[in-house]
Amino acid sequence: MAPDELKELKTQLQEQLDKGFIRPSSSPWGCPALFVEKKDQGGKRLCVDYRPLNAVTVKNKYPLPHIDILFDQLGGATVFSKIDLRSGYHQIKVREEVILKTAFSTRYKLYEYLVMSFELTNAPAFFMYLMNSVFMNELDKFVVVFIDDILVYSKNEKEHEEHLRIVLSRLREHKLYAKFSKCAFWLKEVAFLGHILSAKGVAVDPSKVKDVLNWKQPQTKNAKFAWSPKCEEAFGTLKKLLTSAPILAQPDITKPFDVYCDASGSGLGCVLMQEGRVIAYASCQLRQPEIGEIEMPTVLEAELYNLVLEPTIKDQIIAAQKQDKGMAHIRDEIHDKKKACFKLDEEGVLWFKNRLVVPKDMELRKKIYMKLTPPCSPCNQVATRCTKI
Repeated sequence: MAPDELKELKTQLQEQLDKGFIRPSSSPWGCPALFVEKKDQGGKRLCVDYRPLNAVTVKNKYPLPHIDILFDQLGGATVFSKIDLRSGYHQIKVREEVILKTAFSTRYKLYEYLVMSFELTNAPAFFMYLMNSVFMNELDKFVVVFIDDILVYSKNEKEHEEHLRIVLSRLREHKLYAKFSKCAFWLKEVAFLGHILSAKGVAVDPSKVKDVLNWKQPQTKNAKFAWSPKCEEAFGTLKKLLTSAPILAQPDITKPFDVYCDASGSGLGCVLMQEGRVIAYASCQLRQPEIGEIEMPTVLEAELYNLVLEPTIKDQIIAAQKQDKGMAHIRDEIHDKKKACFKLDEEGVLWFKNRLVVPKDMELRKKIYMKLTPPCSPCNQVATRCTKI
């Protein structure tokens, strides 16, 4: 180690000794200690290379949640708070009989951990188990937990006050401590797990993609390359597209969903939407054996079945006309020839001159508007594909 690293090593070892995280050891075990750069805060972090120990450790199979699945619970939330536990893993004590296995060697002495170190292979799984146990009654209601990161979400400020009180009391009850400088409360928009969460939905955190925006124009040594203003414009557009993913809406299970799907000889794709807003994209490229097994007529037939699962807009308008009392009165006047501007066609559908009459049903009118206003380019392509079928 360089002289400045040796000085930092002494400082960090003394800090951990003072906090009761480590103690001198005479264990037959021993893994090397090293420094790694802190990405966010700068400086150096003392780490232990536990790869030899991890290789002979029986793995804890407790599942870690997928981040996208965690965000599915946030539909309707408008107020957020996030809580970050202080030195999360170090709040868990190690059993006395296994402390000697955590030993690590330094320039000055052999030490061992009295608390759980984050480099141990089972540390994330065990901590996730602990946090799920602490917040079992609140999960999927108003709390999202990913290891030592806690998100509290609510539909309004009154609910949020009660939710925060419950969460903080849970932490106090189990003697888990948060780092106040990393906590944030009563937010309308919050950065969490690399995403920006708000009432609008989920978006990519710009700070996570800033390196892409700072890309410089490509240069190849000993190669002629004409970089014109048009190339620079295209390069800028490419960087913008790579870093400006659409805001995905959160699903509301009480409302209907729309699925736009498409298929070709080389791949499958679909878009899940609700009220004209994209919730999720999905696509996959077919491998050669899969392409050989799929017959396109079958794929097209499946798309046709998908199109007729929901009644057409016209069918819904007809049904609404028959239930509307005001239109029933107009129908009677048409039979009495008192309404010259209105007419009934052979299907019994009410028209005003050459226009289809839509009842005063706000949900139906909203649905018609969404159908007539394509929300995004990918959906336009899918809609065009379905129209051709």
